[in-house]
Amino acid sequence: RGVVDRIIGRFEKGFVEKLTQKRLIGREAEYPVVWPDGNAADVRLLLKELHKKDLQDFTPMFEELPCRLLGSEKQLAGLRSPDKKLEIVLEVGWGTVEVITGPFGDLNELKTAHEDAMRFVVHAAARLGMKVLGSGLQPRTRPNLELMTPRPRYLTMRDLLGEEVWEAWCVTASDQIHVDVCKEEIPRVNNLVNLLHPLVVALCGNSAVLGGEISPFMCARQGLMRDLGYRHGMPLTPISSLRDHIAKIMDFPFLWIRNDDGQLEVIEDRTFEQWASEQETKHGSNSTTRLDNEYDCFLLHDHYVWHSARPRNKQGTVECRAACQQPWSEHMSAAALHLGMVENSEGIWSLIQEEGGGEN
Repeated sequence: RGVVDRIIGRFEKGFVEKLTQKRLIGREAEYPVVWPDGNAADVRLLLKELHKKDLQDFTPMFEELPCRLLGSEKQLAGLRSPDKKLEIVLEVGWGTVEVITGPFGDLNELKTAHEDAMRFVVHAAARLGMKVLGSGLQPRTRPNLELMTPRPRYLTMRDLLGEEVWEAWCVTASDQIHVDVCKEEIPRVNNLVNLLHPLVVALCGNSAVLGGEISPFMCARQGLMRDLGYRHGMPLTPISSLRDHIAKIMDFPFLWIRNDDGQLEVIEDRTFEQWASEQETKHGSNSTTRLDNEYDCFLLHDHYVWHSARPRNKQGTVECRAACQQPWSEHMSAAALHLGMVENSEGIWSLIQEEGGGEN
């Protein structure tokens, strides 16, 4: 079998054939944390405070990286609740905390869980003299290398993708929503949410101030990452099937792999499909070990394509990525908007086709 067939055979197993219950929904919400002067505060201190005084029963998630700030041989990168429905984690920039909630059966459950989590985060930050920014606001600290969480792969990504583009991830304040889909819905839902990317940015773009100055963009994240081309934001073309999606993702340049020593090895001037075909020719074996490695490498490759909507087989969802954080009184609006898009995707497509005068 070809590379696409091998990958799709495993990737599609993450999605059910048919939804038998109402859609589950989850949320990945990013919040910059600052000192009173508006400059970035270190979320690793916040995580330590949360674990010590508020969330002692949460499982700490460590990375094998020395952390001079905490005087530790390991870096505290997050906390996970006993039921695994809440994670509070360190983002690409050490000045941003990400609160991951769900999955839950409806928006009210998700709202309650998120607000409970944010209550802990905000109170712990206050004890340390920090403030949590809402409404998609950015710290006064500009995106820069020093603000980047010290993870070796991030330096590699910075070299591959460019300083300005990658460092922009250090100050993101996005509101990413996961919504359950079944296998047959993926093309329709994925295409619709990507098509409505400009609408979501217009309604939910909330990060025009960057580094203490007015930027040219309604959504600074989208503007700063425009140099990623069709690897980020709205894809160039729609997909006709999940297989077509996999084939298109494979046609992007493959960035890097982890070698046998666990070190990053940059792949130059090859798409993922070209690299996988070379490996098949070189090793000539379809052993379980080689195929497992090929699939793991694809998942790594897929992780670094950031379309505004993308199927996530680990969760069985479509992830909707275009919104910034909203004012706290409306903090569930982006989640509600995207859930509505997914739930009524057939009706919205019909309306678009009627108004647009065609099916494409």
